[in-house]
Amino acid sequence: MIQTIVVAASAVLVAVAVHEAAHALALRTFGIPVHEAGIGLPLPPVLRIQWSGFTFTISPWLFVAYVAPHPGYAKQIEELRFRDRAWYLNAGIVANAILGFAAFAVAAMLVGRPWYAVVASVLGVGTWVGRRVIAAYVLPVVGVPALALVIVALAGAWSRGETGAGLNGLHQFVEPGGGGAVEFLGRVSFALALVNAMPLFGLDNGRVVDLLLHRWLPRWAVGAYRTTGLIAVAALLLLALGSDMWAVVKAVA
Repeated sequence: MIQTIVVAASAVLVAVAVHEAAHALALRTFGIPVHEAGIGLPLPPVLRIQWSGFTFTISPWLFVAYVAPHPGYAKQIEELRFRDRAWYLNAGIVANAILGFAAFAVAAMLVGRPWYAVVASVLGVGTWVGRRVIAAYVLPVVGVPALALVIVALAGAWSRGETGAGLNGLHQFVEPGGGGAVEFLGRVSFALALVNAMPLFGLDNGRVVDLLLHRWLPRWAVGAYRTTGLIAVAALLLLALGSDMWAVVKAVA
């Protein structure tokens, strides 16, 4: 059980680290430094590390992770073309997809399925080659299906008596030896990409959609979209994680 928890936690941390590093690297390509980054909400208790004007925080409230550009470059960010802003906002989703394909390729090789590895590798390379087009023009379109998929997955889990986030069933995926742990990393990475692809404000793809709506809709409509998105994100998070916490309480009781 302890091994399962360690492997699962490591997979989540790797997927999150890759996601946020992609945002930071995308910003750097436009000459914009990162002012602060963190894993978990920056609320007490929090470990804060500062070095050469950069702040890194680690908090036990592991519901989010973030990368904050230097506030002095806000105007430069606003002046970026839509395609460039979409790239730095959705870079984490693209990076998670590439990591997912890479993990699946390695897992396939470990269990002796080279053709699966070839397919996953080709998809990963294709995602990298088309990364900017995917970030700016593909993800805003597939955001609605991504949202529907997440809702259907949660509803299906609850109808089967399973928990929303599936944290109490990790042993089914994280297996010692073989490609189980690597495949689980791929699953986590794809799940993180899928969640952030939902067109809800507060998530990566939601911010890209927000940029588009600013062009087409009045300010009050954009404000309504933002408010609705934030409420929806909070509700989905509470429902998914809350069901897991309730399962733990029932198991202990």
